[in-house]
Amino acid sequence: MPTDQSNRSFRLTAIAQQELQDILRSAGEVDAAYFYGRRNSMRWILERALVAALGMRRAGARMSQKIPAVRTEEVALLATEAEECLDNLAESLVGAHRHRLMASIGSSIPTAVSSSCRHLSSELSRERIYAVEAIHRSFCGSVSSCMQPSM
Repeated sequence: MPTDQSNRSFRLTAIAQQELQDILRSAGEVDAAYFYGRRNSMRWILERALVAALGMRRAGARMSQKIPAVRTEEVALLATEAEECLDNLAESLVGAHRHRLMASIGSSIPTAVSSSCRHLSSELSRERIYAVEAIHRSFCGSVSSCMQPSM
């Protein structure tokens, strides 16, 4: 019989995987919209990054909403598990972004690829932090109340 912790980990991973598929599908739609001669534009690169950042925010929001209530002592563990899942999601998104850019513009503008990937990684890191704070807020009311030792 699975424990609550393993069930939560499974649910967090499932949310991250589903969001990854949704984000990649949305990025494919952006690619299709910029197909004919416009794929080398900075607007296309920014649109792809925006799709990834919004998907990461959506994943964090779903994680904070879909996980059943936990005891206050378990919130930090849940937030850590969510952060790990979101880290994996971010790595997958940056890798997919890099791969797509390299296939399209990599040989002609390698600095654009590297700077775009760094920017996306930074944005996804910010979204990850926001999502972890949302988990704390949803279970504790505020981040600081979960961090205070209980008496």
